[in-house]
Amino acid sequence: MEKLSNYELKKIDAEKLAETAKVQPELAMPEKHPQFTAEFLKKIGIDYSTEKSGKGYIKLYPFDFIVEEITQDRRIVDISPAEIILPEEISSSRTQVSVDLIKQGIDTFEAVERIAAALEIDVSDIKTAGLKDGKALTAQNISISGVGSEKIKSIKIPNIILKNIHQRKGVVETGSLWGNKFTIFVRCDEKNNIKVDEKINAIKDKGFYNFFSLQRFGPRLINTELGRLILQCEFEQAVHLFLTAQSSFETLALKNIRAKVENCWGDWEKMRQEFKFFPYFFRYEIALLDKLIESDGKYFLGLKAIESQTKMFAYSYGSFWFNKLLSDYIESGQPIPESLPVIANNAEVKEIYKKIMPLFELESLKLDQEVLQFLGLDRSRAVSTVIMPEIHRVLILPTGYIFCFSLGKGAYATSFLADFFELYQGNPVPLWVDKNRYDIKASLSEAPVKETSEKFLTDEKENSVVLSQDFE
Repeated sequence: MEKLSNYELKKIDAEKLAETAKVQPELAMPEKHPQFTAEFLKKIGIDYSTEKSGKGYIKLYPFDFIVEEITQDRRIVDISPAEIILPEEISSSRTQVSVDLIKQGIDTFEAVERIAAALEIDVSDIKTAGLKDGKALTAQNISISGVGSEKIKSIKIPNIILKNIHQRKGVVETGSLWGNKFTIFVRCDEKNNIKVDEKINAIKDKGFYNFFSLQRFGPRLINTELGRLILQCEFEQAVHLFLTAQSSFETLALKNIRAKVENCWGDWEKMRQEFKFFPYFFRYEIALLDKLIESDGKYFLGLKAIESQTKMFAYSYGSFWFNKLLSDYIESGQPIPESLPVIANNAEVKEIYKKIMPLFELESLKLDQEVLQFLGLDRSRAVSTVIMPEIHRVLILPTGYIFCFSLGKGAYATSFLADFFELYQGNPVPLWVDKNRYDIKASLSEAPVKETSEKFLTDEKENSVVLSQDFE
């Protein structure tokens, strides 16, 4: 039987969930969604809070949240379908092609999988500088190896536009970008133009604090605890938590499966069969259990089988304590350094964290693990404490604000916006949120989103692209 790609499995899982929702609608959504409010920000180590200008809601539609990559030479990879002429570079070895990828409603991993499938190449032949949000309209530069420009121009993929296709030398390297330009519509419960203007001027003058944002901590908000257990070499507890933790932030149908799995803990094959009901949503759980079955229950090998996730858990733990450290500097009124380190196996770094971490916890961490060397926590890494954004424009609409600004790589747009608002996203959508669709690019006198939307080939089953006539 031919192995299905992740995006094909995702479509199957989404259809199953939709069928389930016809009978029991509550199964298709979580009880609540993590929000960028003081209650949830404390859960990720952000103890500092500032006065807000009201409540704001983001990402009601993908085209409310537009991300355009800025390359190292400061070219903005825009969402407009219009082509520009870029210089051809002939590679001396394998064919390399530069492509600008525009996508809506899918993440970068899925977009790469779809392109690779259409070109009949391996996903490793497609390289990106960074990852772009799934529930957004985004543009970024990618490189494709081993395929000529004409073949790339010939493919058509739902919710994806490929443009500015030309030959290049070498591939796009991870991290090889300057940053991103954001155009975001924040829908508000009530507008406070004076307060927003004050905050804009303050940020232009002093910047905003560079906290790690909610995206870093996973949809169940258990990544910090998982990271702690892994760094304490409590691998069995980490695996148990990862597989069975029932979070009110997870879709109820998935939460119910975790309850069943906990009841058969230790029977790896039975647990695997429970997770197989949603093979995409539980793809990492299945991969971990496959390794447990193969290795007769060696937990650290299970964690190695999902290396990217295990690394994220460890980084989330470090991010939590970085947020706590930065919060402590702010609240204490002491001078804030230009940068602070993330937890690492370094005596100077550990000394800094002693003032905010329980000593027993700090001393229990094994930051140089031989069995999980890929964690890379033997190297100290400094993170800027303050970000100075380029604020291009803020436009007032009847029910909210359009923010247009640029950030260097590694900075979070949501951290910037959370300085202004108690920020909300996801379901349930608050009653005060205006549901009208706006072409926010056209509002700023830039190339309209309408022009891009008309170029998307839509997938009727996904129905994630809104046609141009739906805009206000």
